[in-house]
Amino acid sequence: MAINNYFPLLIAAYAFFYCSTTSNAQQPDWITHINYTDSQLTLITALDCADSANCVIVRKYGFGYSDTIYRTTDGGLRWNPIPNHYSPNFPYPRYLSIAYPSSNLILACGDSGLVLRSSDGGLSWESKRVVSKQLQLEKIIMSTPQHGIISVNYIYPGYIMTTSDSGRTWDSINVPVPPGVQKLGLSDIHSPTPNVFYCLLRSDTARALARSDNGGATWTYYSQLPPDPIVIYFTSSMNGWLLSIPQIPDSSGGGARDVISKTTNGGATWETSLDTIFESRLGLSGISFADSLNGLVTGNGRVYRTSDGGNTWKVERVDYSNIFRLRVSYKPHSKGVLVDAGGRVFRYVGQSSSTEVHPIDPPSFYLAPNAVSAGVVPMLSYQLPKPAVIGISIVSLTGEETILQQAMEQDAGLHQLPLQIGDLPSGLYFIRINNHQQNRVIPFQVVR
Repeated sequence: MAINNYFPLLIAAYAFFYCSTTSNAQQPDWITHINYTDSQLTLITALDCADSANCVIVRKYGFGYSDTIYRTTDGGLRWNPIPNHYSPNFPYPRYLSIAYPSSNLILACGDSGLVLRSSDGGLSWESKRVVSKQLQLEKIIMSTPQHGIISVNYIYPGYIMTTSDSGRTWDSINVPVPPGVQKLGLSDIHSPTPNVFYCLLRSDTARALARSDNGGATWTYYSQLPPDPIVIYFTSSMNGWLLSIPQIPDSSGGGARDVISKTTNGGATWETSLDTIFESRLGLSGISFADSLNGLVTGNGRVYRTSDGGNTWKVERVDYSNIFRLRVSYKPHSKGVLVDAGGRVFRYVGQSSSTEVHPIDPPSFYLAPNAVSAGVVPMLSYQLPKPAVIGISIVSLTGEETILQQAMEQDAGLHQLPLQIGDLPSGLYFIRINNHQQNRVIPFQVVR
């Protein structure tokens, strides 16, 4: 079938750059600033910042070694280990979470039911066992330097620990479970202000959000949540965010969409702020807001930044070559701090700033797999932010076009189209997508 005379030239140019090892790849907005990876496996297991200058991380060396807390006082340019913070009760600790609510107060928790605490910026430490030695303290959140909560795992139904004296003492509260619902475990926690607690509860078949406005004395439950929630985060007692990773069923074995949802009524209802597909398809991992408008959400190899309270999000790419999750802390007057579990600290070098508003370039398209062998049917997935007329075809290097989907109006949302490639011979081909505004081209290989 005939196509316009310019498209073969576009295909040829695209093929040249696609096959070239020196193509103009998009430059990352975040680059590796410090790499702690060495011959022994090094992991960064926790991150938190008190302000734009003061941050702490937990670094693990290999297997069987103690975790070490590192601190920066210049916004991440230099990180120095804090000595002598090991507990005499547990000389080889593993810290899963750390909190830095003020420039002097640091708290860490993890294995053996211990909380480690310093009130002088790490010069001296004290440890306190707050639960049984067999239990694990999973996550610590300090809403103020005085008030905070910790989630306790490896026990059902589990419970949370609370403090109102900067971590000197801790009280336990049973994990709330909605009446009539069985086997819901504690998945995530957050506390945006003193005595306001949120618990994300989940099982293989059910999800619920529990909210308390009075320090855990009474709870309200919500079960109408976005699909596959994994992380909750609240900027105030009523305004919050939920990260989800709903799976994409396709012939390549699936993957995850990036879904960010927002509530303004304490979790009673949620609206979608972002629902898109990214190349890595490994889902989202972290979220942090400097204030009600400026926030960062991390995934595998990318960061979403908003400066208008989630009305729009800009993708920032990361110099990233492994599958470890990214952790983020974002404070006022900063550009945020990123670390990955693989042992790297990232520095922001992009051109966008927290005062800019950039929507993601819609619509987004993703093809998986893009190296097609015999018997495999690739799936084209695409997200439409609003109704649009979409036509889809396969084009060869010689310009021959095969229509897969006639141009037709489609509703907003996620769409998927299996690509029947028939008996196409081995070689490089292109998916051409026409939405009556611009042509999009996705290369793929057929291997017989």
